[in-house]
Amino acid sequence: MAAITSSGVGSGLDIQGLVSQLVAADRAPVATRLSRQESATRVEISAYGQLRSAMSSLQNALSDSVGDEATEARSVSLSSEDYFSATAATGSSLGNYDIIVERLASTGRSVLQTPTDPAAGLGVGTFDITLGSDSFSVNLTDPATTLAELRDAINQAGDNPGVRATIINVDGGSVLSLSSDRIGADSAITLGGTGDYTALAADFNATEVGQDALISIDGMPRSSSTNTISDAIDGVTLNLLKADAGVTTELGVTRNDTAITDAINAFVTAWNGFASKTDTLGEYNPITGNGGPLNGNALMRGIESRLRNVISEGHGPGGDLLGGEFGLSFDTDGKLSLDSAKLTEALSDRRADVAAWWSGDTGIASKLTDTLESMLADDASLKSREVALEAILQRIDDSTEKLDARMERAESRYLKQFTALDIALAQMQSTSSFLASQLATLTINTSA
Repeated sequence: MAAITSSGVGSGLDIQGLVSQLVAADRAPVATRLSRQESATRVEISAYGQLRSAMSSLQNALSDSVGDEATEARSVSLSSEDYFSATAATGSSLGNYDIIVERLASTGRSVLQTPTDPAAGLGVGTFDITLGSDSFSVNLTDPATTLAELRDAINQAGDNPGVRATIINVDGGSVLSLSSDRIGADSAITLGGTGDYTALAADFNATEVGQDALISIDGMPRSSSTNTISDAIDGVTLNLLKADAGVTTELGVTRNDTAITDAINAFVTAWNGFASKTDTLGEYNPITGNGGPLNGNALMRGIESRLRNVISEGHGPGGDLLGGEFGLSFDTDGKLSLDSAKLTEALSDRRADVAAWWSGDTGIASKLTDTLESMLADDASLKSREVALEAILQRIDDSTEKLDARMERAESRYLKQFTALDIALAQMQSTSSFLASQLATLTINTSA
């Protein structure tokens, strides 16, 4: 709004003060109403945001339980952890297995046996290297080629399938060591050569022969090119650590009931957090008369009621499995509680029913997830209400701008009116002073 800078020049009126007070008086009722409406709208938007967040937290708590991750989780046990470690994927085969690690997969290595003067020339010729079923050659044409230069030629060869050459300094000179970046039988290194490199190739000795790992599962052999075996037992991965053909390790794969118990407990915690939030948003204090931002809100109560109905109804393929059978129940305040002992007993006696009630397309986790997803969708009532509130804020902003413009016009009008009044008063004062002066002169003349 434009500032008022003039004041009465002839009358002494405080035009600036008078105009400011009149504009403020005109503005106050509308501005107060818009401010209260904006504050209430923002409080409601914040409340719906808190409700949405609580619903999302509940949805996240269920996200890992929709499929079989909880009900079909597996645990592994080992009689010894010295020879291999094991992990079991969801739904892997249950059972007990006797496993012997007879041999670890190893990497091929070959080392030059006769130390060589590192500065001596090796001569000319071709050095042939075979790694498993792959071969490559390096051609040396300079008689002065040293052991280090041979090393570099091997490592830099474009068709090298995975042989790494290094120099080891030992008593009497240096030797060349060749190793494979592979593991298993395909990592065996064999050497050959022509020219001066025929004798050099013959002087290498395979200090480590690449070979496959070998284990025995319930007396049946199984080899592997690596020390990780993931396809011998359905869903079980073995990571071999040490070999001893005389030691048997017992592997057990069992159901992991802790996973489903943890999933249900996480859901209970998330639901109670959601219920506490709705209680706070919808609370009412009869003593103070104050209520939460969504007190009496039909949308929030409808969401809460719909979710409670999903939890309370039957689930599973036949729709007849109730949470109460497995220890889940509502308290009088709308919170959930879980009888862990009852759930443990059900997992022991009726595990298939617990799994059907909790997981799968007809389980409670899936139904609640679908319900929450529909409630949080862009075309759902919650989103529509949030959009409507944002539209209200926009209309308030528009009304505030119009109010500002109207007050600027009122200020200008008041300023013109009081300026005109000031001029008129100044003219009246001037006329009054003139008349007074004339009367004073007339009185003096008459007296003379």
